[in-house]
Amino acid sequence: MDDTPFVPMDIRKDRVKINEIVRIAGVRDGIRTFLFCPTMIYGESLGLPAKSNQLPKPYAQLRNIGAGAYIGTGVNRWSNVHILDRAGLYRLALKKALSASYFYAENGEASFAEIATFISKAPGFEGKMQSWSAQDTIAELGSGLIL
Repeated sequence: MDDTPFVPMDIRKDRVKINEIVRIAGVRDGIRTFLFCPTMIYGESLGLPAKSNQLPKPYAQLRNIGAGAYIGTGVNRWSNVHILDRAGLYRLALKKALSASYFYAENGEASFAEIATFISKAPGFEGKMQSWSAQDTIAELGSGLIL
């Protein structure tokens, strides 16, 4: 395991601890484990109904203001992966991954400005765009969206 000092943000501390427990179980306790570091997953749910944090919350808020919105200058980029690709990676990991493996699964990326541009073309938005400050975004949508 990597011994590089790392202090996660408060909002991520629980997730980091869970990942650590799972990896230790894979190394020390003989349990076959693997982890995927999530990126923004897009596509229709393949099982139980699911909603992401990245788009439904902002989209609902954007409908209220009538414009595609982005944070700051909109250059914040998020890696993304289609749900079918992610499911395929899980199948592959089950067949071939070594215990305690840690994967970053992505097949593309998009900036918030690109996402806002796409949303601004939806009916009722008429191509309007608006920049939000990080403080306004956190106040409206919570810190998990931009951190």
